Amino acid sequence: MIGKKIALSLVAAVIMALALGCGQRDNPADPDTIKRGLVFQYSREFCSDDPGETWVNMRTRRMQIYTPPGYPYSEPGEGQKLPTLYLLHDFDGDEDYYMFSRIDEVADRLIASGEIQPMLIVMPDASAQGLGPFYMDGWMMWNPQQAERNEPGNFEKMIWDDLLYFIEVDAWPGRPFSVINERASRAIGGVGMGGYGALRISMKHPELFSSVSILNGFTSFEDMFPTIADEVFAENGIDKGDEEGYYNHLDTAYSKPFSSLVYSMAAAFSRHDSLSTSDETLIDRYQVHLPFDYNGNIVRSILSKWLAHDITSTMLDSLTSGMYDHLDSTELYIDYGDADEYAGAVQAQSFMSALDQLSFQYESSSYSGYPGFPGTHSAFNIERIEEMLKFHSAKLSSDPGE
Repeated sequence: MIGKKIALSLVAAVIMALALGCGQRDNPADPDTIKRGLVFQYSREFCSDDPGETWVNMRTRRMQIYTPPGYPYSEPGEGQKLPTLYLLHDFDGDEDYYMFSRIDEVADRLIASGEIQPMLIVMPDASAQGLGPFYMDGWMMWNPQQAERNEPGNFEKMIWDDLLYFIEVDAWPGRPFSVINERASRAIGGVGMGGYGALRISMKHPELFSSVSILNGFTSFEDMFPTIADEVFAENGIDKGDEEGYYNHLDTAYSKPFSSLVYSMAAAFSRHDSLSTSDETLIDRYQVHLPFDYNGNIVRSILSKWLAHDITSTMLDSLTSGMYDHLDSTELYIDYGDADEYAGAVQAQSFMSALDQLSFQYESSSYSGYPGFPGTHSAFNIERIEEMLKFHSAKLSSDPGE
């Protein structure tokens, strides 16, 4: 009995020693030692001073801005200057999109563990009538239920011009955020529609951003068909060949993501021209043309309008030598789930193949998820956004050059 008590005492002592040892380990990412950054919501009315230009939805837009621990938020423009990451949301999101993925907690933990450097993370709202404008200028979709909000919007300009000006020059009258106003210290990225927008903007304005990341980005539109057309019919309960259902009952409800995606893209790439006499695949109440007819067949004349803005089939081929030289110095990260329901893996493969043919350098990663939990479009965003932050941190310059 005494021997057993001694043995139990020794076991208890060992367990206690191990516990004390674990408690004394230097672990900067321990939840009790992590310093918390802050997230602020700002409102901004993005509009042009030029009366001849279109306003951006003629309404105040919000943005979430993550500031790392120690940021002098009470004295804007003062203190250590930081690099900036602009993150663009998906077609079903707004300024809170990345907050649902706990990006502030992820950033706090990675900064505490030394895995990323402190940075400002700017997450603007680019939603429109519950849809996504694909960060296009002149986006427009008529909605009879929201007639008062049926104005076009310049969402591309909002990001590369107005938003950067707000952060770097005029957040408060004459007082910017404490950021480094140099290309080497600016990055842009996004998920889904946000990945498309980030990539498109960085290609058109390569002088602004030194790195770009895309997670399940829409990079090759043709690879989405015919699967996406089948899903639109299915989630609306409409059979192929049902002409009346096609023209009158394909809805944009939040519960119908494939339909919302198609309508978002149609409003961005195949809006109805009031001067046109063609009504091919015209959904009259929304004033957009769909790229497939009521039989589910692809309509090339409409899809070609989409492809004119497609990254893989058109935009890469149209780069001038001057743009190519500058874009070639942009660091690129491509991440995708192999079970993305919007054919994200196929799109990524097509995009990377095109990059290989142009000898572009890039980093890529894919993920499969876990048994029973496949790597779909929005699954595992917390884990994948963590990898995006690490990528940008390694590329961003923290040298203010002063």
